[in-house]
Amino acid sequence: MKQILYFIILFTAITSSVQNIKFQPDFFEHHEILITPSKKEINLHWKVNAIDEIIEFGISAHVNGWLALGLSDSGGMTGADIFLGRKVNGEFLLEDRFALETGYPKLDKSQDLNLISSFHENGELNFHFTRKLKTCDTEDSVIRLDIPLWFIFAFGEGDFGKHLPGNNAQKLIDLSGKYFEKELIGENLKEETFNLPLIAPKIELLPFDTVEDYVIKSPLVHHFVGYLCDAPPKDLKEGESKCNILGKNSVINFDNKCSKFYLVWAKGGTKRMYPSIAGKPIGKGELNTKYLVMETHYANPELLSGMVDEGSGFNLTVTKQLREKDVGMFTLGVDTEFIAIPPKSKESTLVSDCGEKCMNKIDAGFPESGLNVIAMLLHMHRRGIKMETRQIRNGIELPLLANINYFDFNYQSYSFASIEQENIKRGDRLITKCTWNTAADNEIVRGGSSSEEEMCFNFIEYYPAMSLSSCFQNGKIDDPKLEPYQDKLYCRIKNKRNIFNLTKEADFPIFEEKKPDTCLKIDQADKNLSFNIQ
Repeated sequence: MKQILYFIILFTAITSSVQNIKFQPDFFEHHEILITPSKKEINLHWKVNAIDEIIEFGISAHVNGWLALGLSDSGGMTGADIFLGRKVNGEFLLEDRFALETGYPKLDKSQDLNLISSFHENGELNFHFTRKLKTCDTEDSVIRLDIPLWFIFAFGEGDFGKHLPGNNAQKLIDLSGKYFEKELIGENLKEETFNLPLIAPKIELLPFDTVEDYVIKSPLVHHFVGYLCDAPPKDLKEGESKCNILGKNSVINFDNKCSKFYLVWAKGGTKRMYPSIAGKPIGKGELNTKYLVMETHYANPELLSGMVDEGSGFNLTVTKQLREKDVGMFTLGVDTEFIAIPPKSKESTLVSDCGEKCMNKIDAGFPESGLNVIAMLLHMHRRGIKMETRQIRNGIELPLLANINYFDFNYQSYSFASIEQENIKRGDRLITKCTWNTAADNEIVRGGSSSEEEMCFNFIEYYPAMSLSSCFQNGKIDDPKLEPYQDKLYCRIKNKRNIFNLTKEADFPIFEEKKPDTCLKIDQADKNLSFNIQ
């Protein structure tokens, strides 16, 4: 006789909160102070219940009106999951909202925040709430504990609306408290500033959070790229600077042996952090690096005049006390010459498949332990909307190496690999996909350095360093001059390009795709649900 077992689950849709009660900061396990450019301090407290997969937040600030906290892919408002606290008709409201783009965030159909307590009197705002780490709501971000997350925050006086300039900011926060290893800086370390080009013995950048700080002294600065050179660049003398329009006549090309990416910063970026055992080598030493060329990209869409940059760039801290492992940079993506995106398209995609022909090269210098990923910078220009890099090993897809579902051109910062992510190993297949929106364009959009052109790069910082520095796949493009280079895979090893022909059958084998995470969302309006197990 078959036995039938019924599980009855009862739900009660009750929102219980206590008004005019302040939370106790000691209840929480973690605390960060968020500071806006207007010098407003916002205290963010949190506590994680890993068993029940719930997080509790406590927020306090001296604010008369409203305060919003959000989770963002890149530090911008595009695609942000927003928690808004405000008072309406004398009653405190906590609202779950979503911003598809910069502007007024809409109210979520599913309200997934549970208000515990609130206090909003005499210019002081204080509220405590909970949320599931994963709500299964497409308008909610998954609150991850395995990577640092971008939090955005803003406040305003009076009714909820657009904040004043300086009343908003963003901060990268590690909710687990375990991602970044922090140590004291020893007295044997010193800071030096070098004029470029740099000729020095092998030294290393410090492995601390000030290792690569940046200075911005012009609002027109969009990004920096530092290239390592084995020989003096053609058409550029030592200590000389040249300014080129829209990336034309650049000294950075393969012939000049200055194509190895070393330093990268883009608008919205943050300081760099390295683990304590790793440092980024610079100078002659093992790399035989004689020159470092800095390329600064300026964007002036409003055609402002009289603008002078009084010294934007990197502050690099170095030491002669070498670390155990060298940090390297490995670049994936599409060569800009081979980017041609059709106009009037809401979603156009290019894929770069870095396969075994590069990743199995003996002279690539893959360490047996694999590559430990520190961080990744996913880089496109203003039409970019989303980007990802997939990792396949032995025909089976692993979790995404990196992805941004809501790309924001104005906020480009390093993404971090999960602390649970496997290393990149020799023979792995890395597939990078870039997606753009060209709905407003009337002509084909080509690749290039200008922000009016496009790029598709994933800059991966890792350790220990290997000889392989880049892997690009070039597709087909309607340009007779480039025809000999189409359908090729390019691997740069020790500043030498290795070129491979690609055939669909041999170089793009079918693999077992990773199944999407399942998510069961039960509507609280359903009071009784029965599961019949036979």
